[in-house]
Amino acid sequence: MHQPPAASLWLTVFDAAADGPRAAKVTYAATGLSYPKDSYVGIGDAILESGRARGSMAGVPAGARWNLTFPDGAPAFAHLP
Repeated sequence: MHQPPAASLWLTVFDAAADGPRAAKVTYAATGLSYPKDSYVGIGDAILESGRARGSMAGVPAGARWNLTFPDGAPAFAHLP
């Protein structure tokens, strides 16, 4: 059975005070997938770019937002045309 194309965004939270990691997944229609200029990929309002990951997820308990930076000297590259 074929399903329509989709894009999923996963979030895993590791908290030393919790019993274990917590994970959430939100799936968007293919229209939620994007390739913003100078970025690797966008899903919903989440963007992964060189040295930075930012975004949010609605529909998970208490919602989730992040704006993370990390060292990365390489320019973004396109996985797909």
